[in-house]
Amino acid sequence: MLLECPSRPRAALRMSPPAIESFRLQIGGDRIAVELAVPAAAKGVVVFASGAAVARPSQRFVHAVMHRHGLATLRFVHSAAAPDRKHTEPAPDRLLDALEWLQRHERWERTGLLAGGTAAHTALQAVALRPACAGAIVLGAADIDPAAARRLRVRAPTLLIVGGRDDELLPRNRELLRQLHGEKRLELVPGAGRRFEEPGALDAMAQMAARWFADHTEGAAAA
Repeated sequence: MLLECPSRPRAALRMSPPAIESFRLQIGGDRIAVELAVPAAAKGVVVFASGAAVARPSQRFVHAVMHRHGLATLRFVHSAAAPDRKHTEPAPDRLLDALEWLQRHERWERTGLLAGGTAAHTALQAVALRPACAGAIVLGAADIDPAAARRLRVRAPTLLIVGGRDDELLPRNRELLRQLHGEKRLELVPGAGRRFEEPGALDAMAQMAARWFADHTEGAAAA
């Protein structure tokens, strides 16, 4: 299924800021820095499969949209040992460990997984290794070989979001859609390019993602 949605920005909703906790997860032989932000009455959680050394305004904006939809967010923070790295893309085992940590602590039964660009392959690998780890996936401007998705046989509900003017990734994501199994959808942000930098484009992309997670992520916050 392919849908086009308007890119008009939505009015900001008044809400209390989420509770933010920064800590380190023991993953294999490493201690990985993460940040968990939990809005009031959160009904699910979204794990971001990629992060940045310095949170850019666009990344903060996407997090805020998730919070307004009642979704907590967990992101990986840059390593102190490599402060100059612009982005961190955790390996599939690190994603799995983070997802399982959330489940072990019984805060949420299932989670959503959001990735973009080349991190899309890592997210699909993680869910292919352990299908029950995520209730839904959103891939923004996914830069992945469609044949790889066919081999992974991911069955979790998956939403692909692509800019309507991204002439390189749009055909690849159309083919990726055909290779995915289970519930799936491709949505276009009209007039947007690869990074959703056009007016209203980032908001449209984030709203699409948040609605998909809200509709598909199961489990409620523990009392």
